[in-house]
Amino acid sequence: MSSHKWASITDLPDDISGLASNELPALVQVWHEQSDRLKQSEAYRDFLDRLRRQLAIETGIIERLYNIDRGVTQLLIEKGIDEVYVPHGTTDRPAAEVIAMIRDHESAIEGMFAYIASRTPLTKAYLRELHKVLTAHQHHVEAVNMEGQPITVTLLRGEWKKWPNNPTRRNSSWLHEYCPPEHVESEINNMIEWHRFHEGKGVPPEVEAAWLHHRFTQIHPFQDGNGRVARCLATLVFLKAEWFPLVITRDDRPVYISALETADSGQLKPLIDFFASRQKRAFIQCLSLSEEVLAKGAQVRQVLESARETIRERLAAQEKDYEQVNKIANALVIGLVQRLRIVAEEVSQIVKESDAAYSSWCANALYGTPNDFYHRYQIIQNARTMGYFANTNSYRAWAAVNIQTNVRTELLFSFHGLGQKPRGILVCAAMAYRREPTETNESRIDDIQPLSNDLFEFTYLDDTEAVKMRFRQWLEDCLVSGLEYWRTEL
Repeated sequence: MSSHKWASITDLPDDISGLASNELPALVQVWHEQSDRLKQSEAYRDFLDRLRRQLAIETGIIERLYNIDRGVTQLLIEKGIDEVYVPHGTTDRPAAEVIAMIRDHESAIEGMFAYIASRTPLTKAYLRELHKVLTAHQHHVEAVNMEGQPITVTLLRGEWKKWPNNPTRRNSSWLHEYCPPEHVESEINNMIEWHRFHEGKGVPPEVEAAWLHHRFTQIHPFQDGNGRVARCLATLVFLKAEWFPLVITRDDRPVYISALETADSGQLKPLIDFFASRQKRAFIQCLSLSEEVLAKGAQVRQVLESARETIRERLAAQEKDYEQVNKIANALVIGLVQRLRIVAEEVSQIVKESDAAYSSWCANALYGTPNDFYHRYQIIQNARTMGYFANTNSYRAWAAVNIQTNVRTELLFSFHGLGQKPRGILVCAAMAYRREPTETNESRIDDIQPLSNDLFEFTYLDDTEAVKMRFRQWLEDCLVSGLEYWRTEL
């Protein structure tokens, strides 16, 4: 029985207006307005290097080529791809083999930057060369013979597949049919032709990256390594748009695979949204690079010039009226407080059934009120976990649901700026934690957990009503995560 029948790839629909991200345009515009200075900094170059190394490592983990401990992964991202950073027993294959494969991935990524600089259009020859580089140190691939027995065969690098490569699932009749070998050439031709048409038409990068990635995986033209090539193709689209490499980690794998399977059924939107969320994360992380980091290694003259530029930008910020983003935040906080009060009342009714002393309540502080500076410790710790700089000087407001049972749980939502100076961008971060009593009758903050993988961001260029609609859905998702966090402590 076949779970997925092969069919020829299709073009994007004529109307793609509902496919593109409604979050990215304003964020991208702010990025382009403010990126010139960042791109000249050592911090930006280091940020890109880390992204490349993370992509090089994680793309193989996703494909189950190898596995590496998380701590070692982080060390390789920070220090560089080198076997000396891989202690014995932290990988499931010999460290030398793993590092060789990661370096192949790294070489392919570096080659993409050169390919883009050459302004050469996508070709079949480039696809084959990309595959050859990605698999330079992968010598074999697992396959199944005519009797259904697993075998190991030599990997054909840079060549279209000669036999079907349809995956099955163990102990089931499930089968996913990819493009038959005899149709690969024509399908690749169609994909490239449509891709070039999309480039001329100006299809949004997140839409084109998702379409190109998915159609390539539908074809599955190589014996193995198709996922790695597909993610490189998506990265190629983003780099041409002067965005960031597409980094998909092992933690993203379930959502990523689910989005691909949904695309198989004809719905590309989840994959587009997933790619957009990875780009949004990269934009936010880069825009939050601190001024101290930007000034690292600078000479006195450079520091003075940086100070002059900071003053100019501050004046420019006033001219651009970044107060508009504060107005949007104020509107969101009001809606947030209203929703949290309802949630707190519902929780309170539930917990009082167990013990009359139990309760739940909502607390909040608007920007400019006496308590708006509360929870700074939690906000900073959460920001470190999520990899950005939380600026509570440019704007700060918060609201929280407090739940007192046998332990005290708090679900905190904090609005604040991004990066060390005003950039016209504000974010809302959601987190949960416990307050543990101490021997001195005080409380200790414990187990701070983000309630969403992504910050909720908005800019002075956004439409208030559109932001409100986005925020309501994000808030509900966070509340589900937060209440589940509390439930597990009961």
